[in-house]
Amino acid sequence: MNALVTWNSFRIPQAAPPGWQYVPTRFARLLHGISVPQSHIDDGLTKALGIINALNKVYWPLGWIEPPGKLVGSWGKATRVHPSGDLDLLYLLPPEVFRRFATRHGNRQSQLLQELKENLRVTYPRTDLRGDGQVVVLDFFSIKVEVVPAFRTVAGRLITCDTNNGGRYKGSDPAAEYANLDRADHATFGRARGLVRLMKLWRRTSGVDIPSFAFEILAVEFLANYEHAHQPWWDWLVRDFLAFLYNRADTWIFFPGTGEPYWLGRQWAPAALKALR
Repeated sequence: MNALVTWNSFRIPQAAPPGWQYVPTRFARLLHGISVPQSHIDDGLTKALGIINALNKVYWPLGWIEPPGKLVGSWGKATRVHPSGDLDLLYLLPPEVFRRFATRHGNRQSQLLQELKENLRVTYPRTDLRGDGQVVVLDFFSIKVEVVPAFRTVAGRLITCDTNNGGRYKGSDPAAEYANLDRADHATFGRARGLVRLMKLWRRTSGVDIPSFAFEILAVEFLANYEHAHQPWWDWLVRDFLAFLYNRADTWIFFPGTGEPYWLGRQWAPAALKALR
């Protein structure tokens, strides 16, 4: 697999093959075709606003300094692919809630998710609600919304819940994640977000288990060193990224802003190799 190890050694031929000029147009049509329709966007935003208003009545009845509801994930970073599977909504809780749960015993993070779930049940009694690791899930008929409870620390950082292994709070910096992707996207005339969306489409059709944030982090890393990052040769861009991805099996990636590590594993590697071939 020498061709995989030296993925960045591919060279563009001097003369473009017949039909090459149609590649950007075809991929533009593809990217447009997997865009989320405005009606679905409006529905998702309406659901998110309703959830924010419901929680504000409980946790911010007198108002707030910082808007407590923020779109994160693919909706916050503009990497949605139709049909959009879920909407991630970060909800900022007041400091007194953190202090209240700090006095409890056991898995405080799980208890916090349960409290949010029960408070939301008042407004959404017929919606399927459940706590799931780090979020409260509201499974509406048209879209699934995942509410991520968060706190702002004295130092200004965000922390979110993780109920696994007895529970803990972990750092989160969605602004840094957005800025990292946005810089790469501007530098490559939209290639970064386009590549992420295409890889999410591949994930959906191949069934591989790679989170969206991994594609985002890896796309930025790949494009920073890819000599053709500014060219509209999407087919070779996807091909070379698959080679890059394959060679990143069993390695760590790190979240922008917090440095939180994530192990990529390699269960998905055979599917990446198949797609590359």
